[in-house]
Amino acid sequence: MKKGFTLVEVLVAFACFAIALSMISITFAFTRKMEERSDSYIHFEAICLDIDAYSDKYGSMWATKYFGTDDTTIYYSEKYEITTSDNAKYTLEYEYVSNELIVNIKYITNDRYIIKDLNYGARRYE
Repeated sequence: MKKGFTLVEVLVAFACFAIALSMISITFAFTRKMEERSDSYIHFEAICLDIDAYSDKYGSMWATKYFGTDDTTIYYSEKYEITTSDNAKYTLEYEYVSNELIVNIKYITNDRYIIKDLNYGARRYE
């Protein structure tokens, strides 16, 4: 009766361990990325709710009251604070199309939208 493992058995066990470890690390990376997306969506959803409240209260002057400027592109840092374009990770862009407020929020690095074409309607801006 033999008392050890052959080289082939050790290599097979090592390969199985490496495959399992790579699957776990890929799952972890994917989960972390989805958590980041969810986190950014939640923060910008709150900002969009604020925009909705400000536009209800101030009408077409909401941007001046909320952002302190009439710029149609607002830059946000990694910590969701308003910043300059040099330090920005996200952009919030708004425009009026047919008197309707449309808001887009996206990552600067890869042009992926977090919120796209959010339409607040026209009743407040007429």
